[in-house]
Amino acid sequence: MDQLSALTEVATLNILVVLLRPLLQEEFPVALAAHKAAGTLSQKRALLLYKVLGEVANLAAQLHTRHRFLLETGRTGQLPPDHLAAMAAIVPQCETPLRHLAATLRAIHPVWGLKPQTVVDRLSQWGDGAAGAPRFLEELRWEMARQAGRAVPWRQAFSTRLDQLLAELDVNHRQIQDGLAAVRQWLRTAFVFSEEFFPH
Repeated sequence: MDQLSALTEVATLNILVVLLRPLLQEEFPVALAAHKAAGTLSQKRALLLYKVLGEVANLAAQLHTRHRFLLETGRTGQLPPDHLAAMAAIVPQCETPLRHLAATLRAIHPVWGLKPQTVVDRLSQWGDGAAGAPRFLEELRWEMARQAGRAVPWRQAFSTRLDQLLAELDVNHRQIQDGLAAVRQWLRTAFVFSEEFFPH
């Protein structure tokens, strides 16, 4: 995978979809039900999974908002340093919930071994002014200019490509949120949690 393709995976949060893919499948609650029946999914583990999935969903939503803003701002060719810094500030907050999620899943079933470090590293790079989002937009502009030739103005081609990336980002965001919400809903239905965990 070349650098532009690798950064595109980060720009659209596809790397997060790939990491969480096992949880986003419709069959995952069925697997959880089997582990509940076998006794490997206890009330305590179910509650921990419920809470950490909520944290991951919240941080994924923040990433989506920041990535969307950065891509939209990229149409001008300039990324304000403060917004890049805000993006970079979110990444360290992702590491702990993702590690907790990986540990919780392994405790239920050792085969469910998520490896979040690569995702955290690549998100950290995205917030790097030298190698992340600015580099991505620069390379994307060059690639669009090269492909456009004389038929289409490169700025138009660049804007069209950004629209496509924004659409992909939104689809991935919805997939993550809907998938995690479905698992949390199943946990809430399958187990009796104290009402204190469900603020009104």
